[in-house]
Amino acid sequence: MAFTFLGRTRPVGPTPQAPLPLDDLPSRFGGFWTDTASRDMRCQQLVDAGEVTTDEAERLRFWIANGYVVIPAALDDAAVARVQRAIDDAIDRGTRQMTWWDADGKHQEPARRDRLAAAEAKVIDVHAHVQEVQQAIFAPAIARFLELVMRSRAVAFQTLYFEHGSEQGVHQDTAFVYVDPPLEFMASWIALEDIQAGSGELVYFPGSHRLPDMLFGQPPGKALLPGDPAGADYSARLAERCEAAGLRLEPFRPRRGDTLIWAADLVHGGSPRLQPLTRRSLVTHYCTAYRRPPYAGPSSRPAELSNGHFVLSQT
Repeated sequence: MAFTFLGRTRPVGPTPQAPLPLDDLPSRFGGFWTDTASRDMRCQQLVDAGEVTTDEAERLRFWIANGYVVIPAALDDAAVARVQRAIDDAIDRGTRQMTWWDADGKHQEPARRDRLAAAEAKVIDVHAHVQEVQQAIFAPAIARFLELVMRSRAVAFQTLYFEHGSEQGVHQDTAFVYVDPPLEFMASWIALEDIQAGSGELVYFPGSHRLPDMLFGQPPGKALLPGDPAGADYSARLAERCEAAGLRLEPFRPRRGDTLIWAADLVHGGSPRLQPLTRRSLVTHYCTAYRRPPYAGPSSRPAELSNGHFVLSQT
């Protein structure tokens, strides 16, 4: 299998492949063709070559401008129900790990239902062995958009299940989710129920993926490592940068099965929980078939799914 892009072809598969050269990326931390200075021209070339439809081109242009897209009904009700049942079963059997926070700091333990409402509680990597989740995170409409941007099959390397809103401060995933280069991954957020106002819904700053790189440590990089004193006011400073750029925070209140896909540097977070409501959702982080997250190592071989995409897991 291979992908052609602007007359050049590269194979894709579980073995890492060299990416196509993109000579006009504005950041030294990488990116996709949608981040290049020539992105509008490249998008039109894809249309002219018949590689994308007019509707797909409009979705790509929205992604380029805003750093996210919403795919309505990416999963139908039956698929959402299957995913939720499978996740509930994994939680009840304690076969997945979860993390949560309290006054003593961060905790990790086998998933427990009575911890799901704790601060920033999330169940980790339900995609590792749960077929229903694997099918959902590579639902056709989701997989197609990942491929359009990545020009590669995708590797799902982390999933996070939330029963309640995280209330996490606004952040860019590049600060906490590590891929090399940092900007070469994407994320999806699948609504597993209708999301109500006051439930701690997801919020984001459209266009914030174009902010100048926020750097930490020595040598300067995009990863905000544990213990870095810059973490104390990180969210506040990031929100100030967005507001100074004239960007406005927007809430995401999707219907069940709707999916948000966002760029690695889109600024997003969780709003306060104002009502005793759940906010069931599934987040996935993806890289291309020629990249690996640091935990995997460059020679790792992700598991290939029947749909041609791949999964890795740290747990």
